[in-house]
Amino acid sequence: MKVSIIKIKSDLHNLATNNVSAYLTKAFLGIGITLGNVVETLNNPQSIFNALNFVNSDFIFIIGEPSSQKNYIVKKAIAEKLQLKLVINNDIKQSIAKYYANNNIPLSQEVEHEYYIPAGATPLNDSGFGVSGFIDATNKTKYIYLPGNVALVENLFKTTIKNIMMASSTTRYNAVYIKTFGISEIEIHDMLEDLIKNIYKITFLTHSNGMEATTIIRYNATIDDDIINPYITKSFERLSKFVYADEDVSLAKRVYDLLELSNKKVAISESVTAGAITMDLATYDENNSVIKYSVICPNTESKLKLLGASKSIFDKYGETSIEAVYEMAAGLLETSGADYIVCTTGFDKLDANNKNVAYIAVGNIDGIHVYKNTFVGSQQEMIKSITQTSLFYLIKNIRQNDLLFSQTTL
Repeated sequence: MKVSIIKIKSDLHNLATNNVSAYLTKAFLGIGITLGNVVETLNNPQSIFNALNFVNSDFIFIIGEPSSQKNYIVKKAIAEKLQLKLVINNDIKQSIAKYYANNNIPLSQEVEHEYYIPAGATPLNDSGFGVSGFIDATNKTKYIYLPGNVALVENLFKTTIKNIMMASSTTRYNAVYIKTFGISEIEIHDMLEDLIKNIYKITFLTHSNGMEATTIIRYNATIDDDIINPYITKSFERLSKFVYADEDVSLAKRVYDLLELSNKKVAISESVTAGAITMDLATYDENNSVIKYSVICPNTESKLKLLGASKSIFDKYGETSIEAVYEMAAGLLETSGADYIVCTTGFDKLDANNKNVAYIAVGNIDGIHVYKNTFVGSQQEMIKSITQTSLFYLIKNIRQNDLLFSQTTL
């Protein structure tokens, strides 16, 4: 079975579209499907039409943008390719109306673009989101349009798309996902090397996203449990210190799930990460159910005023220090009334090896843990690393497990 992806963007640096594409690539591997072409094209009718004509596959995934208005152009081009009319789908209309009503958001004129899909296509929607997709299976090639919303795509793949694709496959595979943090692909391979070399054609596939990694153990569904279970058990045991999930979820999604299930909220103060932690978590927290308070403190004045930090502590130990970030975290916990807090600061000094120093504090009323970390790379790469590290520490804190990295607890 051949599967291809067309990524459509007004801006070729659109991260939302890239995130959806990356998720789908991993999801395909988990069910034994290797991705064929990945085509990027600009969001205009002729470019989209050319891309659709270029790709020849059994399944063609067309990934649009986060904007309903821009995605109307995409859907119109797909409809023209299929020689179909765009029509209002009442199921999508009702689903989106329910989403806006549940979140007390007034319907805008732009939202109406979401209602349209090609005549005869099957809607792909979820009342937990204000955007939707569709699948057209009237031809030999199945066209699946998805908006640039990775959280929605994750839900749709697990509930609908996966079943559709597996029904078209002659060979059935099962897959186990191991999500880890702080260990490289090479290190994972070294730890699992003897398991990877097996006679049962059990495949180990690892992909990294910064400091986060996904290991997929894929095997033919006909293999007996007595054979496959030892491979799965040993893999988890060897990677246990780095594992944060046993399903294909991001660090931010796992934080959201844990907070949502326990009915807890988090407050976030960001200096060096400039809002990146909040943005990652807000991708899943569309109803503002887990983020109680979020603030960016780019300078000394904002840290003192918004977090209630002590100027004397800053003067004595420096703004980038264990003592200073503890002060900020304690102030955040007290003023926000949240169940958990995350606080970041750093980059004002280098360590002995000329690496950038950052401090991360996570905790709750039972205690605040402060971590000193060093990071290298571009500014954007370091922000991503600190963001992922902060989310990982928060997961461990919520679970009340032993935290793994060197720590100072005040």
